[in-house]
Amino acid sequence: CPALIIRAAASFFTPGKAKDPPVPEMKIPQQAKEQLAFFPGFPHNVASKGGQEMTSYLFLFGAIAAEVFATTMIKFADGFTKLLPTILCAAGYILCYALFGKAVEKINLAAAYAIWCGIGIIATSFTSFFLFHERISPAGYLGMALIMAGCLLLNLAGTR
Repeated sequence: CPALIIRAAASFFTPGKAKDPPVPEMKIPQQAKEQLAFFPGFPHNVASKGGQEMTSYLFLFGAIAAEVFATTMIKFADGFTKLLPTILCAAGYILCYALFGKAVEKINLAAAYAIWCGIGIIATSFTSFFLFHERISPAGYLGMALIMAGCLLLNLAGTR
């Protein structure tokens, strides 16, 4: 009886005995291809120029997030005397610049840098307020509003 079980199991797992049914090819509508083109793993031959630009903005926002993370790790590193926050800070900045480099392949450098700095300053300010309970003055809020206005103006009219 055990020999029959072993033979049955061996025949079940032996390649070539039974074939998997063929998988039908999927027909993807053009609109879905354009929407899926925003994802980095999707084939780039279906990505439109807008899709590539959108991917670049995703790289830019990833760079901003990595920069805010790395800047926050500076505070935790306590003058680079703590090993783990120091390593995380360095890794965050490496990731930040790698993503920023990918972003500026399709985005105007001046606009990308303005967005990166503007959103980075605001995100870091709010991180310091909520995480470290550091106060921001009304003049600081006004300054951040002016930075965002400058970023908006640069993106709407300043790059050609």
